Amino acid sequence: MLSACGPPARIDAPPPSSVADAALAADSAIALAPTYASAPVSLDLRLLLGEIEQTIPTHIGSLDNRLLVSTSPRTWVAIEVLRGPLDITFGHGSVTLATRVAYRGRVWRKVLLTTVSASCGTGEKAPLASIRIRTTYRLDTQWRIRTRSQVLTVERATADPADECHVTFLGLDVTDKVLDAARAAIAKELKVADARLASVDVRGAVAPAWAALQQPISARDSTIWLSLHPEAIGVGPVTVKDSVASAMLTLLARPQVLAGVRPAADSLPLPPLTKVPVGDTLIAMIGGELTYGAANDILRSELRGHKLRVRGRRLTVDDVAMSYIGRNRVALGVQLSGAVEGRIYFVGTPLYDPATDAISVPDLDYDVQTSNILVQGISWLSGDKLRDDLRRKARVPAGALLDAVRGAANREITRDVTDGVHLSGRIGSAHALAARATASGFRAQAMGGGKLALRVRVDSVFANTHIPREPIKGIAEDSTGD
Repeated sequence: MLSACGPPARIDAPPPSSVADAALAADSAIALAPTYASAPVSLDLRLLLGEIEQTIPTHIGSLDNRLLVSTSPRTWVAIEVLRGPLDITFGHGSVTLATRVAYRGRVWRKVLLTTVSASCGTGEKAPLASIRIRTTYRLDTQWRIRTRSQVLTVERATADPADECHVTFLGLDVTDKVLDAARAAIAKELKVADARLASVDVRGAVAPAWAALQQPISARDSTIWLSLHPEAIGVGPVTVKDSVASAMLTLLARPQVLAGVRPAADSLPLPPLTKVPVGDTLIAMIGGELTYGAANDILRSELRGHKLRVRGRRLTVDDVAMSYIGRNRVALGVQLSGAVEGRIYFVGTPLYDPATDAISVPDLDYDVQTSNILVQGISWLSGDKLRDDLRRKARVPAGALLDAVRGAANREITRDVTDGVHLSGRIGSAHALAARATASGFRAQAMGGGKLALRVRVDSVFANTHIPREPIKGIAEDSTGD
């Protein structure tokens, strides 16, 4: 009793020794479900139609260009075809083009010692023929436009003899020869069109947007970063209305929100198109950091002024301060008043406690140098009472590490990533999964859910590709799964 009522014992323990970390420990990877961000995209098919139309000449052949069609007797034919406007319809993953052509011909025949000639269709009304062409189209996995164009029919427009090319005085009907020549000329040009469309650089147009999605986004004064880590991209079923093909583009990513230095950008080349589920989700790995200064403010609000009795003696915690001593261990300095005045130190390894969603130090115990001093004169203080009280109360809520990071990311997640690509979304509440101590403070890893969405303006992404801006109206709607 007399001892308890005596003057306070004084102690000034030295801080624990620090041990240098051999290497900075890396946060272990957390396996998260993928995030999907979808965007409707539209492409005017006149990128394709214009190319095809350009390859079907409006003027085929010439009456001055003789073609030998018979050697007995020797006969030559010259043909000329004038194409009219194209009529465009859409089918299942295809475009059908129909047009009428006016044609005329001229015939030369060797007769005895002379050559005679005659012509058809050179009067006021030339014979007419109908032509139908079909082009199937798709975007393959390697980002190439693949088309297959073929001439379906080339035939007389009507059964009217006026739509024949008949050279009467020679008894020669050149209608089929003229139409066959027109079919061959058009088929040859369509092969050129298919090859030209396959060379359209779709990958080159999309690659800059893909590269921009791999760059870390600064969320706050270059101290918090959002990295999307895109992995795959897919396009869903195509719907065609008017001359515009629309589909849902979906990005698969594994976002991370991290505090600290700028993370390295990804360098994944634009992957092949694949099947990716449609949806707007967000499952992000969040890495939060809390400095020891901020952590100590939290600890002081909880422990400063805390009173307790140890073996009948009154003690008050006047101040606490936590610091790093290496190898994921921390020191907790405690300033006491009452029966003992001065500072003592505890050490331990912080761990994340999912039951309380907080970082605690369950193995907190007296530092060796503090224990040696207590044994020499204040042994009653070295028991379990103060230590266990500090184990229960010296904890930092995990939310304190994550809220600032999540808030900063939410303020910056909605933005233009690059020309034509707009990102939006929000990270909801985050649930911590792991935590550790570092030289600068506590780091926590958490999983946060929410929503992530893309908006893609194809006309901007394909700014260097000649795509008309206004669709062709009045063409029936059709859907295709190609």
